[in-house]
Amino acid sequence: MAKKRIQEKIVNSRLLFPTILIYGALLMALRWNSQPQMWMQGLSIASTTILMLALNNRYALLRVYSRMVSIAYVVLSMLLLQEPFGLDETLIPVCFAAFFFILFNAYQDRQQAGTIFYAFCMMGIASIFRPQILYFMPILWFILIVFILAFSFRTFIASLLGLLLPYWLLSGYYCYQGTPFLILSHLTAIIQPQDFFHTVAFNEHQWVTFAALVLLNIIGIIHFLRNSHLDKIKIRMLYGAFMVFQLACVAFIFALPEYVSLGLRLMTIPTAILIAHFLSLTHTWLTNIAFLAITILLFLLTLYNLWIPSSLF
Repeated sequence: MAKKRIQEKIVNSRLLFPTILIYGALLMALRWNSQPQMWMQGLSIASTTILMLALNNRYALLRVYSRMVSIAYVVLSMLLLQEPFGLDETLIPVCFAAFFFILFNAYQDRQQAGTIFYAFCMMGIASIFRPQILYFMPILWFILIVFILAFSFRTFIASLLGLLLPYWLLSGYYCYQGTPFLILSHLTAIIQPQDFFHTVAFNEHQWVTFAALVLLNIIGIIHFLRNSHLDKIKIRMLYGAFMVFQLACVAFIFALPEYVSLGLRLMTIPTAILIAHFLSLTHTWLTNIAFLAITILLFLLTLYNLWIPSSLF
């Protein structure tokens, strides 16, 4: 029997998930004094982690038993604890995780209008807090057509109705308040002049974190494409959806750099899934070294982001 490498021992350990949860909780506790609203970020990370766990369990994103998808998400989220956050950064990642969890249930079923409705309702809720989320809609419809294979006139109308439902409810609230035209100003925010591609707004920590996430994505994508023949067709399609969504997140960050904190948080969702596939399903001496290097890199980067001030500002 071949001796297990460090990577296999750690990744396959049932103690890893609770250990990482404790690690995340300790880091958030250490930041509590400087960021009293840390409970909001903690609630967001916890909710998204549960959805990522459910996503992996429901759709078998990994061919082996592993909690690595959720573990990777928690670890990557720790890189962003120092980033400014509000209600939008708290709720929008949860909405996107819920969107994918619901949407994947419609795979190859053009009759799943109800499922599509609820999935896109999550996007409607997200865009209430940040109207610029509507820029993702063409990509999400592309995913529905090409990767979920559930596009039809009926499901398209369902997606529109789901997207508009939160606005319909918000309009009722504004009418009750006697300010019915506020909904129009909310929607027109997406067509107002934006400071596009003004990347000088990025600080040093954001650049470093972005580079780390891109590196992990490249590793995960190359590994998946080289070994995708071992996965079922459905899994390949779902991973294809995450890859396209990741490209959309990168475009969002560069096009609207003022929302870089939100964009980085959205990037952690597909990044966690792609790198989890690499870490869980590789067993060579080279990937063992890569695992150790990634672990050390993320730990040092977390310390750097949390306790070393940026020298650029």
